[in-house]
Amino acid sequence: MLAFVLHLTLAVPFAPEPQQPGAGDWVSSGTWMETRGYSDDAGVPLSTLIVQLRRDPGSWTEQLTVDAGPRHGLSSWVSFSEDDAGWCWRARYINTRDEASAWGPEACFNIDTTPPPWPPGFDAGPSLSPGALTVSAQPVTDARSATAGYHLLVARAPGGPWFAQTGLRQPGLPFGTWLGEGTWFVGIEAVDLADNTSSDTSDPPELRAVTITGRDSVPVPPAPAWDQAYTNNWGDQLGYDPGWARDAGVSVLTFTVRNADGGQWHHVDTAQAGRDWPYRWISTHVIQREGVFVARVGAISGDAVGRWSRESAPLVVDATEPETPGGLALAPLETRSAPVQLAWTASRDNLAGIELYKVHLMNGTTGAELYVTTPLTSLDAGTLEEGRWSFEVRAKDRADNWSPYSSPSTTVVVDRTGPIASAPQVEPLDGGVVVRWAPPIDALSSLASVELVRDEAGGAQQVLPATASPFVDAPPAGTWTWRVRGIDRLGNQGAFSPPSAVVVVTPSGLVVGPRITGVPTSVGCGQLEEPLAATGDAPLSWRLVSGPPGMTLDPLTGILRWTVEGTGPVEVTAAVNNAAGEDRRTFSIERTCAQPRGPWDLRVGCEAGPGGLLLALCLTLLRPRLRVVR
Repeated sequence: MLAFVLHLTLAVPFAPEPQQPGAGDWVSSGTWMETRGYSDDAGVPLSTLIVQLRRDPGSWTEQLTVDAGPRHGLSSWVSFSEDDAGWCWRARYINTRDEASAWGPEACFNIDTTPPPWPPGFDAGPSLSPGALTVSAQPVTDARSATAGYHLLVARAPGGPWFAQTGLRQPGLPFGTWLGEGTWFVGIEAVDLADNTSSDTSDPPELRAVTITGRDSVPVPPAPAWDQAYTNNWGDQLGYDPGWARDAGVSVLTFTVRNADGGQWHHVDTAQAGRDWPYRWISTHVIQREGVFVARVGAISGDAVGRWSRESAPLVVDATEPETPGGLALAPLETRSAPVQLAWTASRDNLAGIELYKVHLMNGTTGAELYVTTPLTSLDAGTLEEGRWSFEVRAKDRADNWSPYSSPSTTVVVDRTGPIASAPQVEPLDGGVVVRWAPPIDALSSLASVELVRDEAGGAQQVLPATASPFVDAPPAGTWTWRVRGIDRLGNQGAFSPPSAVVVVTPSGLVVGPRITGVPTSVGCGQLEEPLAATGDAPLSWRLVSGPPGMTLDPLTGILRWTVEGTGPVEVTAAVNNAAGEDRRTFSIERTCAQPRGPWDLRVGCEAGPGGLLLALCLTLLRPRLRVVR
C-alpha cells in the first residue's frame, strides 16, 4: 500500500536526479523522496510529475502521477505497510506543452518497519556533581538493519509524556542534559538505520529517577534569534553566536523549541565546544507544522547544567496562501485626469497577516503594476495612457505566500482627446444655406454637444446657435465657410473640422463654391476615362494642376483620361472653379496592372472539319477591360 504527498517546482528538459533516499539507505514505514534539478531553462511551466517504483529485484510496476504544485522543491511522501525486499524509484517531469523529460537515474533503498529492542541493563545517576547525569546500558542488535545510536528519554512523571535527547552513539555515556532543577524520570532507547525507535511500540521497561541541582554556577546564555520573523518553510533556521561561551568556559549549548502559547519544549540541536564555534545555524525541521514558535538555549560547563536563556522572539510559520481579494470597484468610471479610486475587500490570512497587495492594471496589451499596503488606493489618471483600464489584485502575507489574482474589475475610461469632425456640407435654400454635418466621432467617450462657426474671408468668425444637423443659416453679403467641432461628455473639445465649400453672397444672389468629392484611387491596365465628382453652383471649370505624362482633364466635363501602364502609385492634383472660388485636391491613384498588354489576344484551338481535325490559329482583337475603384 502506498500513500503519496507532493510539493514541487521542477523543470523540463532535465531528468530528476534522486537525492533522498539514495542507494543503500534504510527507511521505515514511510520516507520523504527528494530530487535535484528544479530549474527549466526554457521557462515552460510543469504540469505533472510521474514517479515509478519497483521491488529490488523486480520490474517497474508502481506508477504515481501527481499534478505539479506551487511549492518550491520536490517533497514526496511514500508509505510502506510492512518489511519488504528493497525498493527502487525513479521520476520524470511533464510540462504544460506535454513535453516529457527522460527518466532520471534510479535509487534503490531498503525497508525496515520493525523497532529495535529496548537496551537491557539500563542505569542512571545518582548525580555525581551539580547538573551532571550518567547513564549506562548494554548495546542491542537490530533484527533487520543495524543500530544507529541511542536516545535519552526524559519525563517529569513515570508515565510520561516523554521527550528525547538524540546524539548518543553508545548506550553508556556521561553527559549533561537540558533538564531543569528537580526530579526527573529517565530511560534509554535504541534507534536503527531506518529511524525506528524502541518507543515506537511500547513504553520504557526500566526507569530511573534523578535529581538536577547546581544551575547557578553556569552563566545564563543570551537569547537565540530566528533569521526572520515570518516564514512559509517550517525548516527555518535559528541563528546563534556562542562567542561569549568560549570566555565563560561553556562546553555545550543545547537548543529547544515550543509553541509560543506554551506547551512542551522539544530539543532540536546541540553545539559542542571547539567544533561548532564561533557561529551556529540550528535547523528546526522538528516543527513540521504551522504555528507561532519560540526557542531558548541552555549552557553546560563541565558537569554543571546552567539555566535557560530568555525565549527568542516569535517565529510565525505560515505555509497557507491568503484569501483572494474580492469586491473590486473603480470610481469614477470616466475621467480625463482626476484621481481614480481603486478599492477591494481586504484579504484575510490565517497566521502571518497581510503585508501588501499587488495591483495589476490592464489596458488591452498594455499593463502596469503597483504595490500597496491597504485595500484602498488612489491612482493619478494623468499618468495613464488613454484607453479602457481595469485591474486585478492579489495579496501577499508576511510569510511570502501569495493569493491567486482576483477576477478583473469593471472598466474606467481615461480620455483626454476630443471628437474628430469632418467638413460640413452646404446647400442653397431660399436665399440662405442649409449646413449639414456627420456627428463627430469620439473613440473612447461619447459625444455631448457640437459647436458650429461661420468664418468670413478676412478673419471674422461667428458662433452659431446650432445643436444638431441640419442647421439653416442666412449669412449677409460676403464670402463665407462653415466649420464644426465636437465636445465629449468629459469636456474634451475636438479640433475644428476642415472648412466647408465657399459660399459667396452678393446683392444679386448666392453662389455656393465648388468642392471636389470623388476621385479614382485604383485602376487596372488600359485606358482610364473617369469623371471627377464635385459640388457647387454651375458653371464649373476643371484644371489639371499636376499629374503623370499623358494624363488630361477635360475643363468642361471633368473627365480624367490616361493610358495606364506599369504598377505603383501616381500622384495627381486637380482644381475646380466657379464664381465663388476654387477647390483644389491632391490624390493618389494606385496602378494594379501586372504587365503591359497590347490589344491582341492569341488563342489556339481545334476545330472539327469535314476531313478530320483542323488546327486553327485564331486572332481576336480584344479591348482590355479596365476596373476603376473610387
